[in-house]
Amino acid sequence: MVAWDCGILLEPLSIRSRRRRARQNVWNAPLGSIDPDWIRRARPDMLIERLAMICLAGPIAEQRFSPGAPSEPASRQRKQDAEALLKFLYQSKEQRSQKRRRLEAKVEQFLSRSKNREITERLAEALFKHGTLSGDKARQIIEKTK
Repeated sequence: MVAWDCGILLEPLSIRSRRRRARQNVWNAPLGSIDPDWIRRARPDMLIERLAMICLAGPIAEQRFSPGAPSEPASRQRKQDAEALLKFLYQSKEQRSQKRRRLEAKVEQFLSRSKNREITERLAEALFKHGTLSGDKARQIIEKTK
């Protein structure tokens, strides 16, 4: 949901387990397409910050919608991905930490809006039901809920 708000399309969305024996649900949402006009208009720092926000959104949503549940390995990886992205912009650990906290607050604010929460819940329900959603199906859910 945060990716769509940032103008970045993720295709496909999946929560299917990559390792059936381990029974770990792994979030798999490779960057399917990015609007080329958006990239031309975006400053590199803005693009990196938005990608970091997208990485942080999964773990934040997981904590918000499943409080007390153990963190998935994919969530830990997404936090590390966000940290790696922020290293491109900020040399000091303190600067990265401050920026990460600001981005987390933006994601929290975004997820707390009732319409966004509803869309996120519908996407999660569809993912749990089907395991994978095409970009078109995810867009349909988002547009239908708006």
